[in-house]
Amino acid sequence: MRIMKTNFTYYMLASLVIMVLVAPLSTKAEHVLGLGLRHHALHSVYEELPYDDGDVSYGFSYEFHEENAYWQLALDYAPELTGTNKVDHALTPQLNLMFKDSFWRAGLGIMSTYMVYEDDSDNEDDWTDIYYQFLAGISIPLGSLSIDIMGGYVFEDWGELDEFDFDDMDVIGWLKYAF
Repeated sequence: MRIMKTNFTYYMLASLVIMVLVAPLSTKAEHVLGLGLRHHALHSVYEELPYDDGDVSYGFSYEFHEENAYWQLALDYAPELTGTNKVDHALTPQLNLMFKDSFWRAGLGIMSTYMVYEDDSDNEDDWTDIYYQFLAGISIPLGSLSIDIMGGYVFEDWGELDEFDFDDMDVIGWLKYAF
């Protein structure tokens, strides 16, 4: 299991390097940097996450846009977690493939969370297993800036999608700059 978690980090880094190297090859491509907030929900099905209802994480993203889709490489940082699981803070790298149509956005992502435990915890800092997210929302253009408002549903097991609950949705906001 440790090998899979370590490989995830390498895959994320390799994805970023490939996107940066391939980006100049497309003349129609647009590059976008973003700053974001994610309001986490307490998930009824995927209970291994360190977030409680109301926890907030802050994000930074790079996006490589083509005509109808884009790749988003993002990193979320949750500095203060309110749960009783003794996690002090968490980092969550993610890679999302998003599809766009006018104002609408929808996509699927892969992610893993690195949890740093409080000093008095018996747990060792560690990565979660790889998990996934569905994303859907709108993008409001403001010149070279845009505001994205999305809902995100995270899950670990594709077989548990029938247990979907709207109360498990995270609310995500991004302020983005295109260049």
